[in-house]
Amino acid sequence: MNGKPWTNDENTRVVEVYFEMLAADISGKRYKKSEHNRKLQSLIDRTKGAIEYKHQNISAILMGLGETWIRGYVPAMNFQTSLEQVVVRHLGRN
Repeated sequence: MNGKPWTNDENTRVVEVYFEMLAADISGKRYKKSEHNRKLQSLIDRTKGAIEYKHQNISAILMGLGETWIRGYVPAMNFQTSLEQVVVRHLGRN
C-alpha cells in the first residue's frame, strides 16, 4: 500500500471498473474479479487488497443509495466522501 489518499482519478478508474463488473453481473455474463483487479493495478499504484476494499466501499455506497451492488463485494462502510461523489456522478451519467 502506498499510504497516500486516493485521488479523484484513481477513484474514477476504480468506479468505472466496478460498474463494468456490475453490468456483467446484472446481464448474467461471466467475469473474473481478479482480472479486473489486475487491470486496475496496472493503471493505478494500489495493491490488490486496497482495490478489493475500495470495491467493498462502492458496494456500501450503492447499498446506501438503494441501488444494485455486486454481492461478491460485501459492503464496507468506511469510505471517502470523494468516492461517494464519483459514484453518484457515474450514476447520473449512466
